[in-house]
Amino acid sequence: MYKAHSILILGLIFFSVSCTSSLRFTSIIGEDLIDSEQSTGKALEDLNQITISKKISGLASYYSDKFHGRKTASGEIYNKNLLTAAHRTLPFGTLIIVTNLKNGKSVVVRVNDRGPQSPKRIIDLSRAAAEEIDMIYEGIAEVEIEIIK
Repeated sequence: MYKAHSILILGLIFFSVSCTSSLRFTSIIGEDLIDSEQSTGKALEDLNQITISKKISGLASYYSDKFHGRKTASGEIYNKNLLTAAHRTLPFGTLIIVTNLKNGKSVVVRVNDRGPQSPKRIIDLSRAAAEEIDMIYEGIAEVEIEIIK
């Protein structure tokens, strides 16, 4: 049941992301991420290969708009409209399912920065990711993060 729930969430997220003009990923199989703008059109071949390696609960916050356009720790330019996040230790490119425990809404984000600055928080989300899980009004949310391996 849990695996089916995760696959459904991933499918819905990939479907919604594929309808935008922003940076998208078409494959998360194994360690590599394939950018759809540069790939040869490979589709997500086997969702059964996706496994959740670790679950962590804690507080999430999101980036202020003032960081939009600034360089992240990975060297990318932060774009508040992309589904990205900052984590203290996870490798850049790691995909994470973030679930707002208050409403059950989830989003898949890619780590591209270091943070959060507050030791009480476990992750900082982009504005787009925070909007997906309805945490903009509160600013901080109790979340569960699941690292996709």
